[in-house]
Amino acid sequence: MTMLRDADYGTPTRQGTTAVSLTIDGRVVRVPVGTSVMAAARQHDVQIPKLCATDSLEAFGSCRLCLVEIDGRRGTPASCTTLAEEGLVVHTQSARLKALRLHGRYLGYMRQLKAKAKAEVRALRAKKGVRAAIKRARKLAAESARP
Repeated sequence: MTMLRDADYGTPTRQGTTAVSLTIDGRVVRVPVGTSVMAAARQHDVQIPKLCATDSLEAFGSCRLCLVEIDGRRGTPASCTTLAEEGLVVHTQSARLKALRLHGRYLGYMRQLKAKAKAEVRALRAKKGVRAAIKRARKLAAESARP
C-alpha cells in the first residue's frame, strides 16, 4: 500500500481573499494575509530549514533553525512566527544565517547529552570546530538513545 504525503509547509495554510506581496530571495510572491514567511517561501519552492514547525500546530519558533533576515528589521526572526506583510523583503540564505543555524544544531545535540559527553564535545569543538563537534554529538546522542 502506497501512502502519499502532502507537503508540510511548516505552519497551517491560510485561506483568504486579501493577499500581500513580498520578496523572498529576490522573487516577488503573493500570499493570503496571515500566511507565515515560512509558508509563503515553501509555497513558492523556497526551502527554509525547520525542525519544530509543522502544518498541524500553530508555530512557536523554539528550534530557531528557520531564521531569516528581513530588510529594515533588526535581528533574525523565525520565519514560522513572522507573518508575511506587504513589501517585506526576506533573505533566507546568508553566511550569517548559516552560522546561526549551525550553532542551533550544535546546541540541540548538546541538550541531549550527559555532562561527560558534553565535556568531550566541547573539547572537540575547541580543537576541530563546530562541524566536527556536531558530528560527534549526533553520534553520542544516538548511542545514548539506544536501549
